[in-house]
Parts: sequence; C-alpha cells; structure tokens
Amino acid sequence: MLLPTACPGCGTPGPAPCPACREQLRPAPAGPPPPGIDAWAALFAYDGVGRALVTRLKYRNARDAVPWLAAGMAARVDADAVDVVTWVPTTARRRRDRGFDQAEVLARAVARRLRRPCRRLLRRAAGAPQTGRRRVERFADPGLRCVGRPPPKVLVVDDVATTGATLAWVATTLRGAGTVEVRAVTAARTPAPVGGLPSAGRATLPDDVRQEERVDIQVSGRHTEVSDALRQATVDKIGRLSRFVDGMDRAEVHYSEERNPRIQDKEICEVTLEGHGHHVRCKVSAPDGFTALDRAVEKLEHQLHKLKTKLGRRTSGPGNDQFVATLPDDAAASAPRIVKTKQFAMSTMDAEDALLQMDLLGHDFFVFTNDRTGRAAVVYRREDGDVGLIDQVD
Repeated sequence: MLLPTACPGCGTPGPAPCPACREQLRPAPAGPPPPGIDAWAALFAYDGVGRALVTRLKYRNARDAVPWLAAGMAARVDADAVDVVTWVPTTARRRRDRGFDQAEVLARAVARRLRRPCRRLLRRAAGAPQTGRRRVERFADPGLRCVGRPPPKVLVVDDVATTGATLAWVATTLRGAGTVEVRAVTAARTPAPVGGLPSAGRATLPDDVRQEERVDIQVSGRHTEVSDALRQATVDKIGRLSRFVDGMDRAEVHYSEERNPRIQDKEICEVTLEGHGHHVRCKVSAPDGFTALDRAVEKLEHQLHKLKTKLGRRTSGPGNDQFVATLPDDAAASAPRIVKTKQFAMSTMDAEDALLQMDLLGHDFFVFTNDRTGRAAVVYRREDGDVGLIDQVD
C-alpha cells in the first residue's frame, strides 16, 4: 500500500517538496570546500523551507522529500569520480534514540542514483552533537575513526554543513587511512567555512564572527542548568528569526526539565516571540537542550512563514489603543479557582488577524480589540472545528 506524500515545508498533500516551497529554496552559498575536501556541492541554503526539509527528516523521520533530495544531490556529483558512497555518522546513542541515521538515509538514496556502492566507512565516538555549538566548539575533534580500509575515491554525504569542520575531520580521517580523493555533497549549506586543515587533534581557527542581534532575548531555566554554550546558541538562533517578519524584536526562551525518569524527551524549550502586535509561541521537548532549541526554531520558522504569507505586503502595524487584560491560564481554566493569571497587550485588529494570532499561539481563543467596533472581542474554536466570534455590544 502506498501512503500519500506531503510537503515537509508546508504540509500540503502531494509532491515533496511542493512547487511553491521549491521556489522559496535559496541556492547554497558559494565558497571553497572545507580543508581536505576536493569538491563540495550542496543543494540549497539552510534556512526557511530548506531548513524545514532537513530538520523534519532529522528529527521526525519525515522521508517524503528524500527521493527529491537524493536526485538533486546526485546531479551535482560526477559518478566517475566516486568508488564508494559513505556518510557522516551520528553517534550510536543518537542513532538508537532516533531509530535511524538521517545522513545514512540520504547516502543510500544518493548511491542508488549514482549506481555506486554505499558502505559504512566511519564510526563516531560518543559526544555532544554539533547542533547548537559555537564556531570554535565545532572545530573540536568529533571522534571519528575508519572502519576497515577505505577505497581511493570516496563521496561523503551529510544532511547539512555549517562551518565545514566535521567534513574537514572526515577528510583527515579518510586520508589518514589511505583515501586519495574525498568529495562531499550535502543537502544544505550555511555560509562558507574558513580555517585550516585539522592536524594533531586541533584546527587552525579564525576569530569567531558573531551575527548582530536584533532581538531582545531573555533566556531562563528551571530545574535545569542553561550552559553558556546553550545560552549563546539560543541567542544566535532565535535572533535570526527576525528576518522572517519585521518587527519581531522581543523573545522569551525558557528551559525546564521533566523530573519523570521514564520520559525520554525530558528537556523542554518554550519560546515566545513578540513584536508589532504579533505573538508567536511554541513549546517542544527533546532529549537535550540543543535538540529542543533546534526543534523550537524549526516550529517557529514554520509559524512565522505562515504569518508572513498571510500578511502579504501589508505594512500596517497594530493599533495604538492597547490595554492590559488579565485572563486565567489555559491549564487553570477548568479549575474551581484561579491559580494563575497572565497579562498581555490587547491589540486592535480585525477578526481574520485575530484568528491568525490564535493559530500561531496554539490557543482555542484569542482576545482582541475589534478595529470595526473599537470594543473588546473574542474569537474561539468551536467543537465542530469552526470558529466563533464574540463581540461586545453597546
């Protein structure tokens, strides 16, 4: 039985990715290959829809787009220059946790397209994931070693490369075991790497370049320690979300930990973005804080893309007549007494914008000032799936 496919970028049933999302993919940034890599090709830039394609495969095992990814990646490789296709492996523990290795999934699909054998040539020691690490930390030895003797010409496949540090270590490991030519192809690529070929367990590193932060980000934690590395990764990644919708200038990120030892995804990340009268919120869980952050960013990118699409070219901001309303928290709404309250700025908008805000927040209701009447109003989700509007009368 064949199951229907859906676009990982927007969820639309049909081709994966759909034509609309393909048009939004940006070309991979130009730049030299990492040290020790003879040639490096990438299908698209790691942002927006491109990021969604990769992260949904990596964290949700969403493989609908794998045939399209493999076809595009294989088209960027000279098959005559390849003896064997391999992949950048994850650790044994993360493979057990996820049940698969996304780089291996891509590598085997690419190998079939190229009509070349696919073999495991590398193993990776236990250690922290590259996701969420700063540039300097990424250049540390990831603990790779060869499995047997590799052939002279190897193609290395990975889902995404950021600094290129891991690919540089892959090249060092393979060349040390006898490989002569090392090529790489990744689904996505972030800005081009710089730095020297790792040697003797070290890499020649440039000064760390930090992106200008345009979002006021508050990071907090409860029942869990927010390390400096996680805090910096949070500021870097959440700060870049402002490019999706202008005016998103405030963010609150809260980390917490489930105390139940039977819960695998015990690290929780809650993010609230605010600006120009819009409030976008998400809550995710994962085995570690860095993975939770990545999942939150992926979810927020999807929500912000949805917001930007619906806003279109409108540039009008929220109304000036705002006041603070106090409502019971969702979790306490059914309790016989009010145990917690929340305050928020109530913006002036029409009912359609209020419905959009309700969807972005993941709530069943949204309170706003109706721009047609100038009075308080509520949109709410009905049990039949439709939406109701409660408007104040004279």
